[in-house]
Amino acid sequence: GAERAFRRMADNPETRLLALRGLHAEARRRGDDDAAAEYAREAHEMAAAPWAGQAVLERRAMADDWAGALQVVETNLARKAVDRQTADRQRAALKTALAMRLEERDPVEALALASEAQKLSPDLVPASVLAGALLARRGDLRRAAKILEAAWRANPHPDIARAYVELRSGDAAGDRLSRARALARLAPGHAESQLAIARAALEARDFDAARRSMSELIEGGRRPTAR
Repeated sequence: GAERAFRRMADNPETRLLALRGLHAEARRRGDDDAAAEYAREAHEMAAAPWAGQAVLERRAMADDWAGALQVVETNLARKAVDRQTADRQRAALKTALAMRLEERDPVEALALASEAQKLSPDLVPASVLAGALLARRGDLRRAAKILEAAWRANPHPDIARAYVELRSGDAAGDRLSRARALARLAPGHAESQLAIARAALEARDFDAARRSMSELIEGGRRPTAR
């Protein structure tokens, strides 16, 4: 009944956009993703409807059409369906996904995309980790470390810690522990700093150092997490 009403509304130009949103919602409710995508696409072509822009973007991303998804972001921004900050975050995520696809086939282009993503959203962990890994692979360890350090300051994350500690593949366990300690100094007292040191200390078989690092997280009435 709702769909019949929406279809009647779709015949009227003044209510067509509202009808398309209703038809899109009903199609999603019954699990017809293809129909939902078609209603969203038509609405997106008609007007700067944020719901339609987001739906089309999600559809392109689900199909691994990262370049097409980037075009949708640009259209949404030009129409002011999203703000600049949201668009930059979406651009960064999509450029990172595209870079991951190109990592082995075209590492130069992958690095360019990952670097762009990292600049658009400095706290986007996958972008920084990928850019750091690609730079390290080229032997540019100084620049790789700089990117990872900036990302760590913005968002201490275990993936960043792992990438930083393992930046030089030939390092001994003791060298990796030294790198973990250097990284931890950029976010002193943070739980991820303590975990990074403890993990590196375990690999170096410095169990006393691992215990000291972890004791700050599990003592003093704190409830330890599963990690």
